[in-house]
Amino acid sequence: MAHSVFKIRKGEAYPYCYKYPQVALTADCVIFSYDGKDLLVLLVKRGLEPFKGEWALPGGFIKPEETVEEGAKRELFEETSLKAEYMEQIRVFSTPDRDPRQRVVTVPFFALVKNVPVVGGDDAESAEWFPVDKLPELAFDHAQILAAAREALKHSLYFNPVSFDLLPQTFTMPQLQRLYELILGRKFDRRNFARKMNSLGILDYHEPETHKEEECEIDEFNELAKEYNIDTGEDLLFDEVKDNPAEKLEKKQHSVSRPKFRAMKSMPDLISSSLPIISDPEEKPKKKRDKSLPSRIASVFSFNRKGWESMKDSSSDNFEF
Repeated sequence: MAHSVFKIRKGEAYPYCYKYPQVALTADCVIFSYDGKDLLVLLVKRGLEPFKGEWALPGGFIKPEETVEEGAKRELFEETSLKAEYMEQIRVFSTPDRDPRQRVVTVPFFALVKNVPVVGGDDAESAEWFPVDKLPELAFDHAQILAAAREALKHSLYFNPVSFDLLPQTFTMPQLQRLYELILGRKFDRRNFARKMNSLGILDYHEPETHKEEECEIDEFNELAKEYNIDTGEDLLFDEVKDNPAEKLEKKQHSVSRPKFRAMKSMPDLISSSLPIISDPEEKPKKKRDKSLPSRIASVFSFNRKGWESMKDSSSDNFEF
């Protein structure tokens, strides 16, 4: 039996109405970001009951004249001042008692955005970024929605270069690896990860930037060292000894011999301008270096979209590790 198609103009009453209970429709947003250390998710503090004062995902009720995608983007902007151009649907959540107000079905979406400031608005008291592994208790069934969004993000990572949406325009290999490890929940060998990513043909290499001021200081130091017949050696890294050279050199951390160390200490005029020397270095606790941060001179990359398009046409599982 053929069905007639009715065109409903905006504001016009619907021609048919059935005596069935009405079900409300909402859209929720799981927005991921990355600050170079943690994978973050955007939450809002609710300003209305139910769950007033508790944290939840941005979202709200869909208007009759808009799609769920349009409603999701509208609610996200109204509650956080954030815009997301592309959002991917996760799945439908329709447990009958998921909302204490009435029967509500929600369609959640997830998106990836750069880490930017957010401001609470509309019925949200505030908006804030949280590390995904250090979250407060969430309202409604939003903990389940977030878990589903993380699984969807993992799946997308294997088939699409979504991680690059979270990174700055240029980035280091350790930053990229750290992000992959956070999303997938597993560790990678540094060399194997770099080899895999370089083999995909989706990274453009950029010469690392150097600091002219440091270069001048290093050149000055080397010239003075030559004048006093001191062989500084390739293992003596300026940026690693300039804060406390005596301590570093005394421990032979850079293969500088004791005669060289004594010679350097005996010439304060040579070193005093740039490298303060301590006569009797005391043992000091080492500062733990953040491994997610690059070293002084690190290779820098950017995403090659043309390379990605080429790879996508040839295979669909190249992101498997």
